[in-house]
Amino acid sequence: ERSYLEALKLADKFGSGDVRLANTLQALVALYSTRALFAKAEPLFERELRVREKALGPEHPDVVATVGRLAQFYINNGAAAKAERLTNMLMMFAERKVKDQQVVKDEFARLSKFYDRSKNYAPEQAMLHKLEESTHKTTANQDLELATTLDSLGRLYQGKNKFDVAERMFKNSLAFRQKTLASNHLALAYSFENLANLYLLEGKQDLAQGYFKQALDVTEKTLLPGRPEFYSRLDALAQTHNKMGQSAEAESLYRRALTLIDRTSPNSYDGGRAAYALGSLYTKQGRYADAEPLMKRALKGAEGANGPEHAVVAPILDSYADVLQKLNRVAEASRFRARAKSIRGISVGQSGSDF
Repeated sequence: ERSYLEALKLADKFGSGDVRLANTLQALVALYSTRALFAKAEPLFERELRVREKALGPEHPDVVATVGRLAQFYINNGAAAKAERLTNMLMMFAERKVKDQQVVKDEFARLSKFYDRSKNYAPEQAMLHKLEESTHKTTANQDLELATTLDSLGRLYQGKNKFDVAERMFKNSLAFRQKTLASNHLALAYSFENLANLYLLEGKQDLAQGYFKQALDVTEKTLLPGRPEFYSRLDALAQTHNKMGQSAEAESLYRRALTLIDRTSPNSYDGGRAAYALGSLYTKQGRYADAEPLMKRALKGAEGANGPEHAVVAPILDSYADVLQKLNRVAEASRFRARAKSIRGISVGQSGSDF
């Protein structure tokens, strides 16, 4: 802190429109934030933004990023009213930028068509393509950084149940990614997933289902089935089908997951999770004979990943016991229930992911 304060005295001599002063303020803000000294950090953070705006202009990428960081700072520290003004600024900037860039894209397309109709403009057409590539490269990184900022803010507003604001954030983020990235880029799946989870919280299951499907489609084109992102997105789509009473669609997805996982990594953790999900679905439908081998596989997977006494194993033992009970395998069901009870007695405080 002493070193940063000394640096700040020196940086003040550069003037109130010097980026070096803004960088020193940023470092001091980070230190105070880490120490939870928010009252000290806040005025310095606000000053950093003013300095950057004066040095670079209000729409420079570094200024926009600082607006995003300061808005997040306000939200995290109970100053939602201050965050609202910055959030509105950021969203208006993002939405205007999306529209402006579409105008530029349309103009490039119009000029390209014009040159295509005549053979006399070959040099000009080549120059146009170079200019278009250069324009795309110049804006691409800025757009992706802005998309990340919008996602971070969107998640914060979602956590505060400000769903309308979060939706605008996520949609603008998606627009920047779609404009900048290839249609099968994994970052698009992330944007689709953000919107899907938001709509699920709002109870808009039909909208959530569509975005979960798009997230899964992109993931399938990009990653092998053995990757955890593949199964988690397939599971999210299947669960949405289930909530909408579309059990046949959910069953089809889980069967597909097991088929694909068995080809690449049959003993994987996700294979056990898929087996448990499908087994639970069959149990609800009263298809106990179909559920039994799936529950057995799920139990083996959970024990292999976490150990036989881990807390995550207990609910699977109970589910397996329910199936065995329905199949009149009472003695086995009793043993599994006893194991589950024993685990719950010793597993208080254990941490681990849900199965």
